[in-house]
Amino acid sequence: MVQWLQKKVGVAFPWPKYYQISLPGLRSAMENISLVTWVDTFIQDETLALERQLFTDCVNIHEMGHTYFGDLLVIRHFEHVWLKESWATYIESCWLQDNVSKDEFCYEMYQNACGYFEECRKYMRPIVTRRYDHSWDMFDRHTYPGGAWRIHMLRQLLGDEAFWMGVHIYVERFAKKTVQTSDFQNCLEEASGLNLTRFFEEWIYSKGYPALKGQYSYNDLQNNTVTLTLTQTQHMNQADIPLFGFDIEVMIKTNKDSECTCLLTFDRAATVTACIALPKGEKPAQVLIDPHNKILHTLDMPSVDRDVLINTAKSCPHLVQRIWAYSELIQSGSRPALKAVRELIKQESFYGVRIECAKKLSELNSVFSLEILSELLDNEKEPMAMAPIAEACRHKDDHLRYALRRMLDKSATLPYRAHAYALIALGCQQNADDLPFLLEVAKDENKVGQHGIIRGGALKALGFHRSKEAFEYLLGRVGYHKEPLRSRPMAIQGLAHAAEWQSDRLRKAAIEELASLTRDPNIQIRMEAVEALVQLRANTYADAIEATKHMYPVDDWPWMDRQLRALNNADGDLSEIGLQKKAIEKLENRVKELEEALSAQKA
Repeated sequence: MVQWLQKKVGVAFPWPKYYQISLPGLRSAMENISLVTWVDTFIQDETLALERQLFTDCVNIHEMGHTYFGDLLVIRHFEHVWLKESWATYIESCWLQDNVSKDEFCYEMYQNACGYFEECRKYMRPIVTRRYDHSWDMFDRHTYPGGAWRIHMLRQLLGDEAFWMGVHIYVERFAKKTVQTSDFQNCLEEASGLNLTRFFEEWIYSKGYPALKGQYSYNDLQNNTVTLTLTQTQHMNQADIPLFGFDIEVMIKTNKDSECTCLLTFDRAATVTACIALPKGEKPAQVLIDPHNKILHTLDMPSVDRDVLINTAKSCPHLVQRIWAYSELIQSGSRPALKAVRELIKQESFYGVRIECAKKLSELNSVFSLEILSELLDNEKEPMAMAPIAEACRHKDDHLRYALRRMLDKSATLPYRAHAYALIALGCQQNADDLPFLLEVAKDENKVGQHGIIRGGALKALGFHRSKEAFEYLLGRVGYHKEPLRSRPMAIQGLAHAAEWQSDRLRKAAIEELASLTRDPNIQIRMEAVEALVQLRANTYADAIEATKHMYPVDDWPWMDRQLRALNNADGDLSEIGLQKKAIEKLENRVKELEEALSAQKA
């Protein structure tokens, strides 16, 4: 990695050594110059490495990337934090691209985009901004994956040669100095000869991203053309989000493998349209928007023909476009589309696509989609996919329950995280027959797992089971030294969830136990306890929680303030919340019953 990084950046490694140390009590990893610290949970045996080795490699190259971006070049002020964290995040993707596979690179960038979009649903901010309560607030998904995507777009805009030359100039010129965003922009402009002012104004100093609404139509009677219209919709919801200027490639692949491409240019208009003429006698088989993943955007285009989506999911060589096609098919909810997904996913070669399909099938939450999800879980063999697919199986459903039990019957060969997530999903089934099994695993000293991963999964599973017996067991297990340290946060989460479904007397007992944990010696336990009390709306404990503020580093005080605001603003009786949740669950179950009846009638 050190050798690759020097070659990539074009500047020799600046320090005489690169040492690493792993210790308990730390948070994740930290790029201290020439002595990187890691929390001890990154230490892996061979079983955990099946699931986490690639992730650990990415964290490794991330911290090493800080050698240049953050250590050798230090940000002048915290609004420029993307110059260190976005860069270290993008270095992960570059390492995957050069050393692992194109698919891993594309999937990492896809996950980065999804993580950024998810945070944008809560709040949006520019990548560079001075508006924050505390500098620690800038270390969010806007900075890490959101900023990494901006760097990727700059690379695509400039081309590899000019981009990496600009990076070389930037690192060499500002070595052992402080930097700000304009320094990076100037170096890229110097290397490329391009004026990047508009890009930086829209993508760095403004907030948001293009949310594209697409309209697709095919006319085989007149000129054999495909008409595509794309509209930026993000500015319609919030006036301070701009219309972005960019070029986006569109490709139509025909049934005879012809590739018809077109470049759509957004400049000042919100909508652009392309009419793509196909060769005589050929029909569209695949539709690809931004096939090479050059632009950060979302795309909603439900008008594409089902057969085109099926062929795109089946045959497209571009991973992200396959995920998009599968997503559109699943979101349609139609039985023919889901039948196609059921067959196609069996042949899907890349595990990441199967993970994303599992998430979409879970979101649809129909009788048929969950049946397909259960088959997906049964067939999965890739260790890195088992845990996320099991995590998607948290809906109450007989097909899922039986698939989870079959998976857990093979527990001796399961990786730790897959084992834990399968237990949690089984707990979500809330079947009385599963309780003895979950309790047995929670007490089994041979099923703890490295870093208490399996034990933690079993304890959280008991919380999702919601039974009184499971709750009472958890109530006696969250205390100091009752469980392995790494399992206790999961036990706390389980207790908080189970408490919402108990009588007032038992819920109060849980709240009192959690309140005592706000003074635990371990900071992670304290933070979990505070968040659990917020979840349970225990606002009478707000003053007691605030009294523990001195036990936290100053960097965590903004987090504490947010928890206290949430607690003080909590109103309404918790039992009312529980009743609302139960009503929603009854409605969901009724919808499934109606679906089953309708399916039987159609059959």
